[in-house]
Amino acid sequence: MPQQYDGRPPTCPPWCELGHGIHTGEDDTVHIGGKLCVRNTLMRLVATIDPETGAQDGPYVLMGTQELTITEVHDLIAALTTLAANAATAATATNLAANAATAARAATPRIPSPREAV
Repeated sequence: MPQQYDGRPPTCPPWCELGHGIHTGEDDTVHIGGKLCVRNTLMRLVATIDPETGAQDGPYVLMGTQELTITEVHDLIAALTTLAANAATAATATNLAANAATAARAATPRIPSPREAV
């Protein structure tokens, strides 16, 4: 028979959204966070915590079919942030160059054609 809890087990992390006390054995030690969907990829925070010993495995981020450690998630965030910053810098540099070229053309005195001079 599943262990019954008055609410959440004491080892349940605050981010867990799973109902406890309705599963038996190891299934009741799994903790699952809310769903987050990014570009059609489901992500969730998961961990297992033994309620008797407190031994913990995780938390991990499930990203689609991949299981990432928190360190790997931080590395991914840093890499994506760097890529986004580089793209923004490149876009800014391109815009600055285009603006400079436009300003240079506007600042160059226009020499009228011989027909306009008459």
